[in-house]
Amino acid sequence: MSETEERVELDTTHGEQEELAAFKAALLTGELEVDIDPAVVMRRIAEQIVESPDLAAAFKEPPLWSAKDQTGTPYELRRLNLHASSFEGGAPVFASVDAVDLTTGEVGVLNTSAVKHLAKLYVMARDHAFPVRVRITQSIRPTAGGFYPLDFELLEEEK
Repeated sequence: MSETEERVELDTTHGEQEELAAFKAALLTGELEVDIDPAVVMRRIAEQIVESPDLAAAFKEPPLWSAKDQTGTPYELRRLNLHASSFEGGAPVFASVDAVDLTTGEVGVLNTSAVKHLAKLYVMARDHAFPVRVRITQSIRPTAGGFYPLDFELLEEEK
């Protein structure tokens, strides 16, 4: 994340209604109106480090996955973080989701700006559904603009 990039934190474990309302409005209107609280960002970074199981984990940067490069990969999505996006013609936000690659067990961050992903992540946060197991899918037909839309397939819980 660059120093100029704005980060919107959603505490999806407690369902902060104002942030959810801003996320929904951004999806539906194309405009993001949220005050970024640097203290929240600092708290989340510190939390991730102090919750590390050992010294090596405290210094290790988590892997970053781009959803567009992960078609077919199953993930357990754990927590949603939003960032203001400056991508011309795209959604006003993109999501960074704390996730586990269910194929390898690796813990990292899944980034996406796909509209269907964002809308479904909104519903997951609204309904306090995390963790959620999904597989990243992609349409076989392009849009009029030549894009192949991404989606999530909901996976059944293992028994």
